[in-house]
Amino acid sequence: MRPLHQDGATPDSENRNAKTRIVAKIKEHWPIGSLIQVAKIKPSEVDLWLARFRFGAASRNIHIQVVRDVFDLALRHSDYSSFACSTSKVRDKPIRKTPTIEQFNQIIGSIRSQQFNGHNADDSADFPEFIGLAGLGQAEASALTWDDID
Repeated sequence: MRPLHQDGATPDSENRNAKTRIVAKIKEHWPIGSLIQVAKIKPSEVDLWLARFRFGAASRNIHIQVVRDVFDLALRHSDYSSFACSTSKVRDKPIRKTPTIEQFNQIIGSIRSQQFNGHNADDSADFPEFIGLAGLGQAEASALTWDDID
């Protein structure tokens, strides 16, 4: 049984009412008009519409989610395959530089060729070789325990 609020509304119905109000706001205040086809809306138009209001972070996120829901609904009921909400920003540069396999093998070879206190570094090179071949980042590698290793 769902908990009732003071006015008898459930949290689900309040959520639906909030979404209904946001959809009404979209229809009323959309910069290009409410009769535009959803497939023709550009991401910049969504940003323009959001910029017209002074939202707090939570309210802005709720409005963005409702806009996404509208696009998802339109996508499910149409032949269009791309909408403004389905685009994602492409990074201009990678998060970190990843060496090529040749560069990686050179790094591992360089580690193995080192002499430490009169013995070679084959054992020392095994760990970075494993980390590199497993594709782990620094945080993942530092979180490894002996139980994780076979």
